[in-house]
Amino acid sequence: MVKFFYLSVLFALTLNIKAQEYKSTITIETDTISLKSLGLKGKVSSVSDFSFVAVEKNGSIIKGEEIESYPDDKKLKWNKSLYLNRNILSDYRTIKYKYYFDINGKNTRKENYMSISKLPYWIINYIYGNNHRLLEVKEKIIFTEETIPLNSKYTYENRKVKQIDKYRKNEMWERTLFEYENENLKSIKIFNNKGDLSESYVYEYNNNILSSVRIINMGYYEDEEKGYVKSEKIVKFDNNGSEIYKYSKDLDGEDDYYFIEESNCEYNSLGKKIKCISERYKYENNSKHDAFVNVYKYIYDRDKIKEIYSCKEDETPFNIEKYKYSEDTTIIEDISIEDNEVSKEIYSKGLLTKIEEINGDIFEYKYTFDNKGNWIKVVEYKNTIPIKMRVREIKYYLN
Repeated sequence: MVKFFYLSVLFALTLNIKAQEYKSTITIETDTISLKSLGLKGKVSSVSDFSFVAVEKNGSIIKGEEIESYPDDKKLKWNKSLYLNRNILSDYRTIKYKYYFDINGKNTRKENYMSISKLPYWIINYIYGNNHRLLEVKEKIIFTEETIPLNSKYTYENRKVKQIDKYRKNEMWERTLFEYENENLKSIKIFNNKGDLSESYVYEYNNNILSSVRIINMGYYEDEEKGYVKSEKIVKFDNNGSEIYKYSKDLDGEDDYYFIEESNCEYNSLGKKIKCISERYKYENNSKHDAFVNVYKYIYDRDKIKEIYSCKEDETPFNIEKYKYSEDTTIIEDISIEDNEVSKEIYSKGLLTKIEEINGDIFEYKYTFDNKGNWIKVVEYKNTIPIKMRVREIKYYLN
């Protein structure tokens, strides 16, 4: 039940997802990661992002063993489970990253590293045309026994991507087909090398405004040609592009039943989300099992979120998120009404600076910035003891 509740909260708490944002997230990417998504300023030519266990030695904080990091995690909400002994053992495969950009800010190369190697194990090169459209992606995955090349080629028609062909060891591996109608993207279909449909995306519009999206992921048994639905998602939007309905269905492969969640949301005249009702249940043998309902209410102070109430089906609140703002600071309090417990997060200029946990632990984050205003080092302290360090090496073009 705890797992169900946690997923349900994530499902409904997201504020005002717009159709275009959702569309850009779920469609097949024809662009690459950007300086903006990494939170970087200036004409960056490359950035590496590595994380380490922080070690206090002789009054200084130095790098210890490497741990996993995600460079696009701008708020630095590190998963605390990463700081376990297993992450320090030599057999744990830690990943680190390096990105390269051209003078226009286009990502031209990405390198993934294991902590045990100074050489990347996965190299991705992005090739653009004169119009800055992505034409080709060349990947190389390096194993001890062999190197596997992957090559994706993009075909455009009327300035829109029409087809993506992906090759593995120079043999067709996957084909993605795009269909348009009146300038609008109508569907995306992804086929494997056997010609079987593996994913499909269907878009519907109301007066050229995206009104719904349906996404299906297929699976196939080895001895059968007919496929089965592994997961399905349906999202509907109002005329302002705000998400008003979401349905998701995911197959539990071991027990052969589906987890299903449905959510309906309401908005005020300013387009702000004010209420969501979410139901989650298991679906097996054509019937519901273990169903439960949560209600979420949103309170605003002018245009800023002030409080989010998580409620039971009868709308009795069991949790409140409170937001407080000053010029550069945002404080988020998470209050468990039933347990009378409070946790707190503090952000300064969009960066996480402090977490006060329910159990009394206090995490603080101290940053070092370069002359462009980009952070190049952040140290995480737990109860004043340094435990983790994240380091970015950023290089710039000279004008």
